[in-house]
Amino acid sequence: MSGVGVPVCIATDHPSLAGHFPGHPIVPAAVLLDEVLYAMHAARGPAGAARRVEVVKFHRPVYPGQALQLQWQPAPGGGRAFELRAGAQLYVSGTVSAAA
Repeated sequence: MSGVGVPVCIATDHPSLAGHFPGHPIVPAAVLLDEVLYAMHAARGPAGAARRVEVVKFHRPVYPGQALQLQWQPAPGGGRAFELRAGAQLYVSGTVSAAA
């Protein structure tokens, strides 16, 4: 995927990790999606901010402290397709829209 690229890394001391899962933490889906929406908002400003996750697929678990790259590009219908990757490995993909 081409388009805008932003680094994403969830800190190992993020508060959501304590119970998700003890002894073997993985980053919760809601935290990952929040990072995606926040990064798009920061890059495009409030007028271009995505507000709704239309489609999402979690391809493999994301671990605390893991460095990922978020990329997005325009998608059919006016939304934006996104991917979270580490190198060639795809972790999360989906589509967001600006619909409220």
